[in-house]
Amino acid sequence: PTPTPTSARSPSPSWPSWHSAAAAAAAVPPAPALTPLAPPAPPAAAAATAQPMTAAASAAAFDEAVAAEAALLDAGKAGAAALAKACGAGGAATEGADEGGEGPRTTIMLRNLPMDLSRNALLRALDDAGFAGRYCFVYLPIDFTRRRGLGYALVSASTEPEAEALLARLDGLRPDADGEAWQASWSEPCRSISEHIDRYRNSPVMHPSMPDEYKPVVFSEGRRMEFPMPTRPIRPPRIRHLRTEPDPAQPS
Repeated sequence: PTPTPTSARSPSPSWPSWHSAAAAAAAVPPAPALTPLAPPAPPAAAAATAQPMTAAASAAAFDEAVAAEAALLDAGKAGAAALAKACGAGGAATEGADEGGEGPRTTIMLRNLPMDLSRNALLRALDDAGFAGRYCFVYLPIDFTRRRGLGYALVSASTEPEAEALLARLDGLRPDADGEAWQASWSEPCRSISEHIDRYRNSPVMHPSMPDEYKPVVFSEGRRMEFPMPTRPIRPPRIRHLRTEPDPAQPS
């Protein structure tokens, strides 16, 4: 019989498997070469203005930045002065207190407060003591790590006679029959509401990430007012996290 041509024979099962893989790979067309993406062309306006800044232009830009910062500071001071005036604690007395700690004292410090006392509970206690609408600044400092009070608070009245009445009424007050009696004394060195505003308006406690309950509040005739805006960017507070001690009952 006539032998079958080699090209027409079926592949022998003894051929290595890589032969078929190589043949299949050879049949796949090569991938086209990739072209680097060209950067987009700048707009005509941007290209026209992208010129080196001259010394005069740089000085003008610096002057504008300084003027904007000064305007922001003046606006902040004006807002603080307006709020202090609305609370009856502005004017020359405030300026004297800022310069040398002189002038009328309108802020008292309350001590021996319960650690779990909230700001709202403090405000209710002040109202129950007969001072609803007679205080203009309240701040209950909070331990950010443990999320509880530090045992003291600052309360400002609108006038020195009102502050003296606060001092006399709150010193020895025991709102909770099972708690300790409060201790009231004059706040030093900050005496007036404007001093406290200048102290806390740029404080990390006023950062937007902080709960409202942690922040100082200002009032005018019993109504809560907007706290004066900061005069510079506020940094977030540094909150230390407590280390978890290992449980001795748990196996290591």
